[in-house]
Amino acid sequence: MRIFVLGIICCVVANPAFSQDDTAALRRRIAELEKENRQLRGIVVKRAFTDKVKNGVRRDIPIEDGRAAKLVVAPDGWGSASPEDVAAVCVSCAETIFRAIRPNPGREPTIFVIRDKQGPMTVSQRGPNGEFFVLLSSGDRHWSQVAYQFSHELGHVLCGDLSLDMPQHWFEEAFCESLSLWTMDKMGVAWATKAPYENWKSYAPSLTKYINDVRNQTESPASLAEWYQPNIAHLTRQPYDREKNRVIAKQLAIEAHKNPAFFQAFHYMRLGGGEKRENSMEWLLANWHAHCPDDLKFAPSTVAQMLDVKLKQ
Repeated sequence: MRIFVLGIICCVVANPAFSQDDTAALRRRIAELEKENRQLRGIVVKRAFTDKVKNGVRRDIPIEDGRAAKLVVAPDGWGSASPEDVAAVCVSCAETIFRAIRPNPGREPTIFVIRDKQGPMTVSQRGPNGEFFVLLSSGDRHWSQVAYQFSHELGHVLCGDLSLDMPQHWFEEAFCESLSLWTMDKMGVAWATKAPYENWKSYAPSLTKYINDVRNQTESPASLAEWYQPNIAHLTRQPYDREKNRVIAKQLAIEAHKNPAFFQAFHYMRLGGGEKRENSMEWLLANWHAHCPDDLKFAPSTVAQMLDVKLKQ
């Protein structure tokens, strides 16, 4: 479809016999075809991933006030790991995260977890009933890696909007990296006394070592604001550069350790904007600040100060 559409565009541009009206009409039709193509791909993705979790391991993840999120782990594809054990790791991650970021009432997520070579990622298409598809590349009892990947992807789920056109998407990636850092710090402590299984207590030091190794391999500039300025353009162009995202993520995790409510504010980062969106941190932070409840506005203000970005209010 893409090659065919590009061919039409080239013919239209190169052929002077086409009037401007003809060209405009063809471009509209091309846009319609591209949209239909995306919709068809979305249907295929939904069916394929929904089929993979049939007969999967189901778990309720308690939040508060009797509310719970739902987790369904694909029954196959985990190598030497059982889907029940993968589910136990993911539930431990989610329970830890939900203590800091509580899904809004009525928006408790249902998450399908699948091992897939495309992972780790959260698929932009949703399931038939609004489920989130989380793809992990890890398995085979690599619990630290499973926890790291799932915690990151749960960050995207909690941001809610999975569209890929959000300004400064690198910052959401940095937030999700910080969530992995923070969550595994917490799990490394918790598993020492209360692991999902009694015989998993011995894994606690591995969780701590894994995340400390990630942290220690990440650059630690003396001034985050001075580091950020020459990296703005790169971060904007390459939002999935995890090495650079982690530079910011380390500081975000520190702020969350000081006050876990810092993470709760990320619920509001993707709200609003519409056609007025600008691909700049100035716009993102101002929009985020405007949509945060008063008791959480300190979060975008803290990030603005961290990066030395003027917060327009």
